[in-house]
Amino acid sequence: MALEDYKQIVHRCFRCGYCKLTDSYSQFNCPVYSRFRLETCSPGGMMWLIRAWMEKDIDWSDSLARILYSCTTCNNCVEHCKFEFSSDIVNIITAAREEMVENGLVLPRVATFFRNIEATGNPYRELPADRSKWAEAAEIAEYEGQEYLYYVGCVGSYDERGREIARALGDVLLEANLSFGILGSKEVCDGNEVKILGEKRILRCW
Repeated sequence: MALEDYKQIVHRCFRCGYCKLTDSYSQFNCPVYSRFRLETCSPGGMMWLIRAWMEKDIDWSDSLARILYSCTTCNNCVEHCKFEFSSDIVNIITAAREEMVENGLVLPRVATFFRNIEATGNPYRELPADRSKWAEAAEIAEYEGQEYLYYVGCVGSYDERGREIARALGDVLLEANLSFGILGSKEVCDGNEVKILGEKRILRCW
């Protein structure tokens, strides 16, 4: 849904604060609010900023973009909000990001992330041919109709620590004599981060 579709919902948040708390209500559990302790960085604060932006009470700025991109989409707010629109809180934040992307208002680092994904299929801008290097020592075969497909993802393919984890799980699967394979150089980003950062065009191209 587009941001405009949430116009009748976003104004209903009055920042009661439940979205920031744990089940016991004894401490803060919103990662962004826990770090910055600024009301604008709480889910309720973001909702108010989005509402103000939609109603043109405030203009877009790098500060607004940084705040909206700071949300980890962990869904703690969805779990703890007491109102019927709780399931839409993260969707509203994501829709605001989509609005920024569509209007070319993203932060430089986010734009670089998108360009890397589009150019190479991964945010690290590594060559697709290097995607399966982590599996060479383990002699994990590429997928050719085995019973299971082991999707590794960008972190498991290119990040040093991620490769260790991918190999460790691969070793477990081999030890269990499981019939599985990997996509290797044919694998691309799963698109999760692309989606939550607000870029829909790349996903449609895939």
